[in-house]
Amino acid sequence: LGIADTAAKQGVELSRTCFRKPNVAGLEMVLYHLYACVEGQSAANKEFRSLWPIQDKNQSKEFSQKVTDWFKSLKERFDLSSLATVTASQLRSASGHRVVATLL
Repeated sequence: LGIADTAAKQGVELSRTCFRKPNVAGLEMVLYHLYACVEGQSAANKEFRSLWPIQDKNQSKEFSQKVTDWFKSLKERFDLSSLATVTASQLRSASGHRVVATLL
């Protein structure tokens, strides 16, 4: 996604093992940029207008819900029945095998 430099400047860890422990800022950054790559930067700007960059827990919660809805939309639009169901609480935990599997 080309965000390693941006993440490093903001003190966000992005590595092969960064989701072995909770890394909320890292996951939010990856998901935002993934959304922008798939849907386009203008769509990301519009969808996350009041949420990006995330400043507090309420924004983080709303961001997680919007991303969860987006994953549901992707499953329907592209018949991705093999994609596991992603919940907002899983995204907020920002760690574990399920988060990594979702990103892959």
